[in-house]
Amino acid sequence: MCGIIGSFSKNKIIELSKINSTRGNKTFSLSVLNVDCEILRCVKVIGNFSESVFNEIDNLHNQELYYILHIQSPTKVTKITTQTIHPAIYDDNYLWHNGMIIERNMNIIKEKYSYDSNWDTGLILKMVTEGIDTLEEIEGSFGCLLLKDNNFYIFRNNIVPMYYDDDLNISSTEFENSTKLNSNIVYDIDLKNKKLNYFKQFKNEHNPYKF
Repeated sequence: MCGIIGSFSKNKIIELSKINSTRGNKTFSLSVLNVDCEILRCVKVIGNFSESVFNEIDNLHNQELYYILHIQSPTKVTKITTQTIHPAIYDDNYLWHNGMIIERNMNIIKEKYSYDSNWDTGLILKMVTEGIDTLEEIEGSFGCLLLKDNNFYIFRNNIVPMYYDDDLNISSTEFENSTKLNSNIVYDIDLKNKKLNYFKQFKNEHNPYKF
């Protein structure tokens, strides 16, 4: 299980980390973007989230920053290393993921996209570099933030919840005055104007409870 948190505010990141704390305590990362959707810093840590991580990015000043905190208890890796702490990185694209692809589907994806990895987050990133419509092929659960070609996106399927508010605070867990993100729609996150814009619809109907 994982938790994804996003905000322009350090205090809001800390606040939302507390309501997401049951989602992961093995590793975390803090990524910093500017409003042009350029990633400026990414700190990956094995261990529980600590506010002291902000001390490592205090030299990023004189610009508006957006923070992404990912907290994680890995389910698809046998050994915890910094290489399997989110975000996954491929061709200068980044993906933060909450959820899990089922095993048989992972094997199909690895063969189809010639990508030998047992990390489902890495596989999803490899797929979406081919096109957003590949999300329809996933059997499992996913709620994601994607930074691709300096564009910033958010999306989920029916299984994984994600929430946001008018200030572009984002959380895997519901919070005060938040709205549940619509599933099966990719939204472009406009950091300059602080809003979500419809980008594209996809159709992922996987349901592990439906036989």
